[in-house]
Amino acid sequence: MKNIKKFAVSALALSLLASNVPSVARAEENAAVPKHLEFQKWVRKERGVYGPATDFTFTIESGEAANANDQNNAVLAGPEGGVTFEKDTISLKPEVESSLEKNVIYSAEKAKLKINNDKFKAPGVYRYVISETVGNYAGMNYRTDKKYFDVYVKNGANGTMEVYAYTFVNKDNNKVKDALGGAFINDYGVNPTDTPPIVPTLDNPNPNNNPDPEPNQNNDPKKVLSKLKVKKEVRGNQGDKQKEFTFKLKVVGDDGEKYNVKFSDNRDAVQLVSGGSEVSIKLKHDQYAEITGLSSNDKVTITEESYTNDGYTTKYKLSENVVDEIVGSAVADKTISANDTVLFINEKEITTPTGLLLEYGPYVLLVTAAAGMLIFSLRRRSEEE
Repeated sequence: MKNIKKFAVSALALSLLASNVPSVARAEENAAVPKHLEFQKWVRKERGVYGPATDFTFTIESGEAANANDQNNAVLAGPEGGVTFEKDTISLKPEVESSLEKNVIYSAEKAKLKINNDKFKAPGVYRYVISETVGNYAGMNYRTDKKYFDVYVKNGANGTMEVYAYTFVNKDNNKVKDALGGAFINDYGVNPTDTPPIVPTLDNPNPNNNPDPEPNQNNDPKKVLSKLKVKKEVRGNQGDKQKEFTFKLKVVGDDGEKYNVKFSDNRDAVQLVSGGSEVSIKLKHDQYAEITGLSSNDKVTITEESYTNDGYTTKYKLSENVVDEIVGSAVADKTISANDTVLFINEKEITTPTGLLLEYGPYVLLVTAAAGMLIFSLRRRSEEE
């Protein structure tokens, strides 16, 4: 019976940890507390934008000792090696981690901590501090929040020490658990906010009813994601506004990054992969394609097929609001740090030839001849009179 209870308690603790619900792993009676703990990475983003293709790495160090007060238990600096990482990196994969309809990614991968019981030599509450390494992924706002992890140690059998509980705690009140269960939050192309995402549960591991974050208007272009429209305009008395014009799109950015391309007529979106093959699209007059999720170092190349044989000239404007129109059909390596539009203009103008049309020529000659004969006849009659 005791073995059954021991197994049930351990299974319950593991299930709570796996769900990332804020919890305390605690041993009851003689049940051994699990010696591993996992935590997630959460990333806020806009709906309609692919998640980032990047890794997040974490470090752990001993915390500082602190005296007890009304809100805190006394804590000791954690001994070196008492808590270590078995897995210190979480990788995000855009297509796996997030559908385009989500605005918060809850990572499928988790970082994994290991509690090493033999490193603790006396009873007490031991403090560790976990930090995320600040990276340089374009569009990512890395937070510098630290997580505080307390390990509870008591006297065990035969003079040994026994870890009987551990949890992420509130920095200012270690009698209260961390509300996010140790999850680290970053913001991808959106404004940071103090309101945390919904905490996932076993029944709802990927909540999708979080409030939509605001696009980042940060002055630092490295933390902004932008949209680029490719728009078509047809001009001229012979310009066919129902004609489809073909473009090829290519983006070069961070390895593995993906970009969603939406259309003004609500047809199915297409996907661009950084450094991958060109993608062909078709646009009619006044239609546009919109490439989303572009960071300031992403390079976009847009090439329109030649329609010279159809009588069209091609120009483009690097922004819809600029005056200058540049002769050409390709824009190479364009970068943006705010929403922008490239306008491609195809014009076909035909001037009707001056002069008389050939099919009326014979009739004109007959009329001219008849008029000449009439004039000659009238003159002759006048002379005879």
